[in-house]
Amino acid sequence: MKSRMPIYLFLKPFVFKHKVTLLRIFTYLILISIMSTIPVDIMRKIIDEGFGRKDLTLIVQLVMIMLGLNILKSIFTMIMNNSAIVISQSVIKDIRKNIFSKLLYMPFSFYSRKESVYVSSRINEINNINDLFSINFFNILVSFFTFFFYVYFLGIISTKLLIVSLVPVPILFFIVKIYTGRVNKLTNELLEADSVQKTKVSERIRGVEYIQSVSAEEDEFSVLTEGDNEVIT
Repeated sequence: MKSRMPIYLFLKPFVFKHKVTLLRIFTYLILISIMSTIPVDIMRKIIDEGFGRKDLTLIVQLVMIMLGLNILKSIFTMIMNNSAIVISQSVIKDIRKNIFSKLLYMPFSFYSRKESVYVSSRINEINNINDLFSINFFNILVSFFTFFFYVYFLGIISTKLLIVSLVPVPILFFIVKIYTGRVNKLTNELLEADSVQKTKVSERIRGVEYIQSVSAEEDEFSVLTEGDNEVIT
């Protein structure tokens, strides 16, 4: 059986066309992560130096810097999200065009094995790529880079505290890796089962007259409900 191509290899030629925009998004992502980390050090200075020395001028200056950083972060976040949406829609359109061109040249044997409803259902799954360029996805990336910037600043403050803080990280990494692998496997199985179930429903609807003529309503009802049980848990 031919192994399935990894998703990143499949998406690579479509996404690489937008490498300039992706580089810009990555730059915004790094800047947003830095701007999310700097306020922690500013707050420390406000407490230690501003309130400690009762320096009102310093406090006001640092607060204004924090306000400016938050405004810039909001602007960069908006630009990054808009760019991600544009890329997502463009990639989906290119993939659909690529698949449509291949489907029209597929041999008849392919369509004898696969129902049109099944094929249409799998094509519509392309829209799930939106999740890859969603706001939540980039927020996760921002959190990821922010974590490393926090680690960097923590290492500057105290090496011992850094080591203690990083102890749980390998354990969390393996837990997430195992969980992600299981979720991906379950998602693929559910998508496949959903496409098969839609094919079954379409076949039964088209053949409802024959089903009624041979009094097979209960048998076909059982087939459909069993299919739903596999898709909807």
